[in-house]
Amino acid sequence: MRPGESEAWLSAMLNSICDAVITVDASALVTYLNHHAISLTGWSAEDALRRPVREVFQILPEDSDKEVQDPVDMVLRNRTTITSLSGVLIPGPTGRQQDNARIYIEGSAAPIKDKITEEVVGVILLVRDVTQERQKRQQMMLAERLAALGRMAAGVAHEINTPLTGIIIFASMMSDRLSPEDVEDKESLDIIVESAERCSRVVSGLLRFSSTITSNITNVDVNALILDLLEQRHKSPGNIILPMKKVIRQANLGNVSIATILDPSLRHIKADATQIEEVFINILANAAEALNGKGELHIKTRLITGEQHDLVEIEITDTGRGIEERHMNLVFEPFFTTKPVGLGTGLGLSVSHGIVRLHGGEITFKSEPGRGTSFFIRLPCQA
Repeated sequence: MRPGESEAWLSAMLNSICDAVITVDASALVTYLNHHAISLTGWSAEDALRRPVREVFQILPEDSDKEVQDPVDMVLRNRTTITSLSGVLIPGPTGRQQDNARIYIEGSAAPIKDKITEEVVGVILLVRDVTQERQKRQQMMLAERLAALGRMAAGVAHEINTPLTGIIIFASMMSDRLSPEDVEDKESLDIIVESAERCSRVVSGLLRFSSTITSNITNVDVNALILDLLEQRHKSPGNIILPMKKVIRQANLGNVSIATILDPSLRHIKADATQIEEVFINILANAAEALNGKGELHIKTRLITGEQHDLVEIEITDTGRGIEERHMNLVFEPFFTTKPVGLGTGLGLSVSHGIVRLHGGEITFKSEPGRGTSFFIRLPCQA
């Protein structure tokens, strides 16, 4: 095999590998990228060649409290193979990078040795994109954790509900028997009833989170439900801006402008309209807090064709402050809230997760601190 043919054969072989392949020389300058590496890094082969690998292959730690050591430097210095390379890749040349572009990667790095002298003359990196795998793994872990919490919440709620009912009934009866002169005792009993009713609302939220409440399933037109929620008084094609009315009273969105793009081809779903409306209001309430009376809210619906069944997707996006990265895994946890004590139970999104799960759907989100948050609700269409 001639030298040119050998190089072409080697390039074809490396391009056939499913992982991204990057090679560097002993000076840590890039010497080769296969097709997958070009796609993964966002660099063209021409721009990347002879550049320091740190520019082309920029890795950040998954946890901001940790550091990622330069794998190429470690291999060149220690002459050893790294079998568990992982981190977050920031793709694209500096100045052209997208702020929210984060690719989770796993792979390995090994020395390239001269076959005669055994000297290390370079490093080969084999890397794969595990972003989707990571997201699916996190979703599975979240679903399992929430299912366990749901079972515990249902048991606790049922145990607490009975004595709470007794407290409310007998405290109310005692209050009714008091004479008008017993003002102080009546106020004390009213406080007991009010506190017990507040506990009862929390218990009710736990039951909704654990999906133990019977639903009133009907045919639901999601577009009509959204328009009714917004109390829209006129229809106009395309993108419309309208004030909040009904939701203002429940989610406190103030003067926030609302843009809706509703897919006219959307099919109906089998659902409890009241519960689905509660999901929307819970998300809007969180958007209201993030927007603090200023900004925009976008509500979109679309039909997604699936292999097994079609889905209705509702996207609710705000331009608020976003969710901090350290809170990302806690969003659907019951009783998790960033509000001051007494201003929220932290059950809104966990209840929403339970409702959507009860309807055979899924709820996910993406957020960037300082730029806003998008929630995606997917529900199966009517068969």
